Amino acid sequence: MFDEKGERGWNNYKILPYERIELVYNRIKAIREAVGPSVDIILETHAMLTDTTAIQIGRALEEFNLMYYEESTLPSTPRS
Repeated sequence: MFDEKGERGWNNYKILPYERIELVYNRIKAIREAVGPSVDIILETHAMLTDTTAIQIGRALEEFNLMYYEESTLPSTPRS
């Protein structure tokens, strides 16, 4: 979850603003366009999201048919 300059600094524990979701969306879109529909894409977020922000991102990326959306939240500690 890096910003436009490749630096950390997002607060991933609150509802994400449109600009953050758009950045993630555009990055995954670029990957899908580069590799085509027959290559699997895995998104690993290292449990750095809350259940709410994980849902926001998951919904935004649904059209890209991700193979796996790994460890979006901590399994034992929901933080919404």
